[in-house]
Amino acid sequence: MKWIFKAGTVFYFLTVSFAQPPEFNYNYSPLSAIVLGQASIEETPASNRDWIAAFDPDGVCAGSSNIFETDNRSNFVLQIYGDDPSTENLDEGLFEGDYFTFSFFDFASNTIVHDTTKYYGWENRNGGWLNLNQNDSLLTLIN
Repeated sequence: MKWIFKAGTVFYFLTVSFAQPPEFNYNYSPLSAIVLGQASIEETPASNRDWIAAFDPDGVCAGSSNIFETDNRSNFVLQIYGDDPSTENLDEGLFEGDYFTFSFFDFASNTIVHDTTKYYGWENRNGGWLNLNQNDSLLTLIN
């Protein structure tokens, strides 16, 4: 019985410690594109407990991802979902040509930083890479 309690405690700790904030919850869609990038705030690298999310023009979260560290860099692979036209009453994300913005959850300070830069050019790539050629202070996009 003790091992069940210990296992449950560890599971709870891991799920709560590494969970994204509720604002970063999103709905899946068959339409998507992937953005690969490096995340930092004011040139300070993010940690592996931080999260990044993309939002459509209506403020709907279209995808989120935790940050991971490799080679002393804070990276992310973010799948950004489009709005599925077959689900009329559910807004899953972006329409072709919509702009999107990024928000960043800083675990250490328990705050969300909203990037006001509008990124244009989202298109359904069926899970393929989205080509963006913009940089800003919140993240550096890698193409």
